[in-house]
Amino acid sequence: MTPPILPTLRPATRISLAALGLGLAATLAAAPAIEVRPAPLREIPSERPQTAPELVWIQGQDAIRSTAHRHGWYDSVRKSELAGGDWLSHFSSEPAEAVYEVPVPSSGTYHFWLRANPSGGARMEFRIDGGPWTAVDFSRPVQQVNIAADGQPDLRHVAWLDLGTIDLRQGRRTVRFRLTSPNNNHGGIDAFVFARDRFEPNYALRPGESSGLADPGKWAFEPPPDPLSEHALLDLRYLNHIPAGRHGFIGLSADGQSFVDGRGRPIRFWSGTTYVASGQTSVEDITRHGHFYAKRGINMVRYHGNLAPRGGNDFGRVNEQALDEIWRLVAGMKAAGIYTTLSPYWATPTPYRPEWGLPNPDHDNLNGLLFFDPKTQAGYRAWLRALFTRPNPYTGIPLKDEPAFAVFQIQNEDSLLFWTAQRIQGEAGALLRRQFADWLREKYGSLEAARRAWNGHTHEQDDFARGEAGLHMVWHLTQNATGGLQQRLSDQLEFTARTMHAFNAGIHRFIREELGAPQLINAGNWKTADDLRLLDAERWSYTANEVLGVNKYFGVTHVGERAGHAILRGDHYQARSALRHPRSLPTNIKHVIGHPMLVPESQWVPPNPYQTEGPLAVAAYSSLTGLDSFYWFTIGRGHEAPFGKWQTSTPAQQGMFPAAALIFRQGYLREGEPVVHEERRLEDIWQRRSSVLVEDPGFDPNRDAGDLPTELERTAGVDPLAFLVGPVRVRYDGDPARTRIADLDTFIDADEGVVRSNTGEIELDHRRGILRVDAPKAQAAAGFLGAAGTIRLSDVILRTENDYLALYVVSLDGEDLRTSRHVLVQAGTVARPYGYREEPATFTAGDREVRGHRITDLGSAPWNLDKNRAEISLRNEHLDRAVALDGNGDFLHEIPVRRHGTSLSFTFPEDALYVILR
Repeated sequence: MTPPILPTLRPATRISLAALGLGLAATLAAAPAIEVRPAPLREIPSERPQTAPELVWIQGQDAIRSTAHRHGWYDSVRKSELAGGDWLSHFSSEPAEAVYEVPVPSSGTYHFWLRANPSGGARMEFRIDGGPWTAVDFSRPVQQVNIAADGQPDLRHVAWLDLGTIDLRQGRRTVRFRLTSPNNNHGGIDAFVFARDRFEPNYALRPGESSGLADPGKWAFEPPPDPLSEHALLDLRYLNHIPAGRHGFIGLSADGQSFVDGRGRPIRFWSGTTYVASGQTSVEDITRHGHFYAKRGINMVRYHGNLAPRGGNDFGRVNEQALDEIWRLVAGMKAAGIYTTLSPYWATPTPYRPEWGLPNPDHDNLNGLLFFDPKTQAGYRAWLRALFTRPNPYTGIPLKDEPAFAVFQIQNEDSLLFWTAQRIQGEAGALLRRQFADWLREKYGSLEAARRAWNGHTHEQDDFARGEAGLHMVWHLTQNATGGLQQRLSDQLEFTARTMHAFNAGIHRFIREELGAPQLINAGNWKTADDLRLLDAERWSYTANEVLGVNKYFGVTHVGERAGHAILRGDHYQARSALRHPRSLPTNIKHVIGHPMLVPESQWVPPNPYQTEGPLAVAAYSSLTGLDSFYWFTIGRGHEAPFGKWQTSTPAQQGMFPAAALIFRQGYLREGEPVVHEERRLEDIWQRRSSVLVEDPGFDPNRDAGDLPTELERTAGVDPLAFLVGPVRVRYDGDPARTRIADLDTFIDADEGVVRSNTGEIELDHRRGILRVDAPKAQAAAGFLGAAGTIRLSDVILRTENDYLALYVVSLDGEDLRTSRHVLVQAGTVARPYGYREEPATFTAGDREVRGHRITDLGSAPWNLDKNRAEISLRNEHLDRAVALDGNGDFLHEIPVRRHGTSLSFTFPEDALYVILR
């Protein structure tokens, strides 16, 4: 892109790091440290416990009679995803019926589960013996999988459905299913189950069963549904406040920069967005999912939904279904010790409906209206009144009094400074022009005075007689300008930012003063049409509230028919490691002084194969820079089968949470001293003058589908890799003369391609793609380690034949690794579905020709990981025992260890993620 020709700040003073960090050092010395909590020391069992629930399992294709008709297209599915390698399928102009004979071993109450196709308005009924016909409830599918042979996101899916409990008599019972879906009466039955004990679905596997399907050089990751046993050897639930909020509301530290719990103690959040409360999931089941999350280190979840009504004439009528989901989520997660962030409005999917009486924006959604339209704002406040003040029926108290509700996010991904603002036309556009005119009168005294300040510059939509001042398209704010146009654009930017700031401030007053709610408030999380010129204006508008945020993903170039939402056979992509592209790390954020900072949405976006680096990079650089919470988007309902665009509940990402969460939440890495302290005048922001250091644009898998955002050009000589050295901070409405930049040459070796943190604990060799973490309680390496030879850390020596590996060694008892008696060793490699195939290919992305890969086969469950080939040595005189764990942290088997003087050595199991050392 063309760099701006606007005046830049004079060169900022460069000073030593020690001088720059004096204020922070004093603050840190006075602030309480994060409380380090040791993990409970549970007894190691002598063998792996075996459990077999009492149940009757019937395959769909085993009907004794059936009128189902197979159809070539509908029946073209991946049979390996089906429980018995086949199913009963029907696609015809006539309904179908299937009859089964079921041997019931004893009379009693059974849980009834059905694995069937829930897609495309599926309709099915069942009948037991001579009982009534009962409709199958498809509203709550569990573990839904696309089984289409070609991977297309159409009708061909399968999922488990909980049909409740039913009393059955001993003997042979007759079960009938009737398939009557509107679309060609379609339907598919894979299996159904009657279980006396609690039944936990596990995709196509029966309880205690594993497929063992693994490609050469891989191992199959297929742990059973997590029993959440109290005997698990790896279980981080002890870190959580149970129930969440037991110590009071989450608040701010004395300097406003970070979070504290109700006792005033520092608290960090390892977080994720979840849809586990969608449908009618019970609070009990939500709590079970919460325990699953908490076991892996999560202590905050985010609800991302929409309180806007789905129809009707009253825009102020709250969406009762969404409200109930929120209530259930807060109640269920609270019991599991997990706090909640609520993000209850997103303009993009909210359609414009004339019957609501809102000003017509002349396009199909409500982007932008919330910031300036009084009618939209009135409806929104009505939703908030219901949200905050109506008693939660699952806890008995309103959310305003709920300490487990920690952060409220006003809206998601909307801004008057993003491209979507250009679509605001019609009545809504006229309203915004009138408000601009009113603002100009207040600033200049009259519209004619404003025109004189603009050297007579006019706009085609200027109509001063009607009190309207035209607004240039957002595109103009991204371009260089001079003279009258420049001043007019400066006024437009200031008006826009102040309009958003005023709205955020008004909602803050409404929540605090009218609703009486003390929860921390985050205004938004979005980017702009040009972050080089506009990001500081956007982020300043958030400072009306306590908490700031920005959604940033690490992505790959991915081109396909539905690349923003799905991964399909025939798609092209180019693999990408953040360790070789460090400017794209989603933790590279300029923090505003006096405000906590969140990343409310992020992940290492599939089909990127280099994902196991993500949790370590997030834990390391969040700790270094003071990032307060990073929300993985999205966390699912346990271990999820492959292969989705929005998955993080995989062995490559969720599987790496435990060690990463320990590092971050326990404060095992130190926060650095600021390397950039910038102070900006608001006038410089309105004039779109350059900041000394600007974040590169974040990647969004939908709006940036295909190509990646462009890295911004350096503006004032500050290397963007400064984000990897220490915190970068800014004060708005400050004194630019107080801007300070540390001498970064000691930490950034451009010749070698190495960046070191100013804490001395983190080193990134971005030329070779290797991240090293070396602290007393946590030592780790990730990236392309196979070519690096021996990795030597202070207490750990690692040798691996894996081309790509993430290896963590972390204290569980809070002691230094050298003296610890309880240590977690965690390893992660590349994860792909069984049978996944790709081939080298050249393709076009945006205006580039890219060398990458074409996906030729999506494969199927289970996840396959490259076998671990690693030797680890840890300097520690106290440890003498090593135990391999399964994906749930439960005992698998013991591992031989070797002693060499003061060090313990062992070979990491080729088919495990976790090893406990005692």
